[in-house]
Amino acid sequence: MEFSSSKDAVAKFGLPKKVWKDFKLLNKPYTVVRGATVDIVDALTKASESPSKDSRLALSGTSGSGKSYVLFQAVDWAVANGWLVLYLPRAVNFVNSTTTYTYDPRTQTFLQPEAAYQTLHRAREANKGILENIKASSALAADGVKPISAGTVLYDAMNVTREEVASAPVILDWVMSELEVQTDYPVLLAIDDFQALFNRTSYRDPHFKPIASYHLSMPRLLLSYASGRRSFARGAVVGSLTSSDPQFPITPELDSSLDLASYNENDAPKLTMPWPYVQHSRFLSEYAGGLVNIRVPRQLSMDEAGAVYEIWMEHRFMSSKAHDELFMSKYVESGGNARDFVWKGLLGTLQT
Repeated sequence: MEFSSSKDAVAKFGLPKKVWKDFKLLNKPYTVVRGATVDIVDALTKASESPSKDSRLALSGTSGSGKSYVLFQAVDWAVANGWLVLYLPRAVNFVNSTTTYTYDPRTQTFLQPEAAYQTLHRAREANKGILENIKASSALAADGVKPISAGTVLYDAMNVTREEVASAPVILDWVMSELEVQTDYPVLLAIDDFQALFNRTSYRDPHFKPIASYHLSMPRLLLSYASGRRSFARGAVVGSLTSSDPQFPITPELDSSLDLASYNENDAPKLTMPWPYVQHSRFLSEYAGGLVNIRVPRQLSMDEAGAVYEIWMEHRFMSSKAHDELFMSKYVESGGNARDFVWKGLLGTLQT
């Protein structure tokens, strides 16, 4: 299916790198609706009238199975159906020490003003039509932050200038509190690279010790919603686990909470006792508690692979004509893995 109604909003949030590379090659962005797509849409449909603490989902699966695509499809569906969407396609940037950070003695945590500013700006532009209809229920008064009175339109309150970047973390936290109490629109918080939030970060304290993710303002904010400590009156929290990042791998806390070790490489359930000799972080275990695992199948079904094949053949990325033998050979070579089927199968041959 081609993206239409929501492509402008999604473009403002950005895309995961691997999805972005695919769309750079295609004339228009297309994705294939899969069984996992239907599962996540069904879950969001049920979540639209309940608190987000009751709908905290995590997309898991093997590397290249298409988790980021399924999350992207969920975001697209939510935008098209009138949800207020906060999409973070590269959450790893909140923990890999690529943005500035400052220590806040008041909260004894490290603030990330640039990351908060970028998040505010993108959310404001992507949800303009909705935010213009929401008025603040409370005022904001804090040291070093411009005062915001109750009744202010959220779209206007989120207009932080470059000169006010230092106040962005406080304003973002206040905006999220306002979104929690409003009931006119369901809210979707979608996070890719979700597992990175449960790792030791690349940031360092003054003693050059790694800073825990929950001591940084952006990961701490996201983890509070993932754990259900903070909740939107209507909505859901959905994270996608990246299993191919050696620097920020899936942690024992997530593995145990989502029961990931109960699946083997072929997605068949198995009995196991995960991580018996690895010490778990009590804090991260609490943040991961209550997450519901939605498993993205390791292999594309024949119908799904056929649809992917048709998309790339229509764009003439292979010199030979499309035929059943070519399709089956590439499907078998890739083992049905979505990413390998495209990049190592269809695009990685001498016929391309």
